[in-house]
Amino acid sequence: RARLSLFACSVPSSKLNATKHMEVLFTFIPMETGTYRSMWQLSIPERQVEQSLQLLGIASEPSLCFLPNFLCLRTTLIGVRSEGKVQLVNQEECDLKFTVDPNSLYSETWGQAVQVLPMKGVVPAQSQIDIKLCLTPTQAGEGQFHVKVSVQLLRCPLTLD
Repeated sequence: RARLSLFACSVPSSKLNATKHMEVLFTFIPMETGTYRSMWQLSIPERQVEQSLQLLGIASEPSLCFLPNFLCLRTTLIGVRSEGKVQLVNQEECDLKFTVDPNSLYSETWGQAVQVLPMKGVVPAQSQIDIKLCLTPTQAGEGQFHVKVSVQLLRCPLTLD
């Protein structure tokens, strides 16, 4: 079974004009993270020129993080709202969409839910957005939350504790 190349050439064959200069664009579209190599051959039969080209493509997970990576909401009274804020930081050159998993907003041991604003959005390239967490306890006790945020192009969700 033939394997498709992860690399594509914008000009697979052409005539070289008199200036002897031509720009050729290679596109790399990986489906998974990793390092990929592909061999290509440049051939100019009229000049008996043969040149091998090795292309190397490296695909990695997007670089995003929460700052800080955990949040401790201040102690409060039953029925009194407590708020905190973190930043979702995008270190990539492109905008990335995110969505908070609503099933991750509940404390397994406490039976309480934390509110997260916004629940979805876009983190601009080389930028960050504020994520606000709010809790209004309905009972006494202590709870831990593990808020999961799915990010475009990221295989596993980010977790904010």
